[in-house]
Amino acid sequence: MHAQLGQLWSNAQSSGRKHGHEEASLGKRQLLNNATWLDQLNVLDFLRAIGNGMRLGAMLGRDTVRNKMEKGDGMSFAEFTYPLLQAWDWWHMYREHGVQIQIGGSDQYGNIVAGMDAVKHIAQTSTDSQQEDWLDDVGRIKEDLVPMGLTVPLLTTASGEKFGKSAGNAVWLDSDMTSAFDLYGFLLRSSDEDVERYLKLFTFIPTSEITAVMAQHKADPGKRKAQHLLAGEVLELVHGTEVGNWCERPLPAAVGPQPVGR
Repeated sequence: MHAQLGQLWSNAQSSGRKHGHEEASLGKRQLLNNATWLDQLNVLDFLRAIGNGMRLGAMLGRDTVRNKMEKGDGMSFAEFTYPLLQAWDWWHMYREHGVQIQIGGSDQYGNIVAGMDAVKHIAQTSTDSQQEDWLDDVGRIKEDLVPMGLTVPLLTTASGEKFGKSAGNAVWLDSDMTSAFDLYGFLLRSSDEDVERYLKLFTFIPTSEITAVMAQHKADPGKRKAQHLLAGEVLELVHGTEVGNWCERPLPAAVGPQPVGR
């Protein structure tokens, strides 16, 4: 995973440069394994730090919990406590690495809000030696150190269908699970209604160029010019320039590869 993400980051920088985006200071990036701290977590220390700050009313009121309880087959204790462990992850990274922002899909809204509450509660009640660095004169987290969350809409097709394992249409960055050729074919089958949005979401192509490409595409949709551009750019981003160029060679008339789901 470390090597894969490192390569993806390098490919993203190359793609950005290709399309004229200037490189700026990108800060630090690091891939962490939460097992390094959760495996050492003492349950009593965990409850002492976070227990009083997590109210059952708020947890039961989350949409994800309510939907499970009302429309599904109930919720296990493990599922119910998952937001607390995710919140602890954030607290650890806040304390050790200064991580203030958590980004996730819109389905993670409840978990992110729970994490914000947990970080503020622990920081304000902790006896940690760093506490004076976090709090203002009245004992609240300083304004410039407040934890924040950002959610993004889940990726869907124009018909509202989701992407992912649960929907049975997952694609993978790992070429052992979805080959570069299959990924290209999957993107090439993007509908005309979706392709412009995907170009804006998944590539560094300037919007003015996307507009021009879409005009050419609408003039002759059969050539699937926009879909070929999308597939080539994403392949270059995921697997590098050489693989992207290789997959842009003419494909058979019937594009058959399907995404691999596990």
